[in-house]
Amino acid sequence: MRCPKDLNVMLETGQLTAGLAAECCPTCQGAWIDSETYQAWQTAQLDTELRLGV
Repeated sequence: MRCPKDLNVMLETGQLTAGLAAECCPTCQGAWIDSETYQAWQTAQLDTELRLGV
């Protein structure tokens, strides 16, 4: 996938934080997160907070 800001740059697979995968631009430092991936990560974070009572 190409960077939406700089179409000459290919995005690289990376992680924004533990368990949250993203396609990252090595040039502009932007990140593209798949909506389904983000929703699954967010649900896991909420589940963890509920278990810990945060």
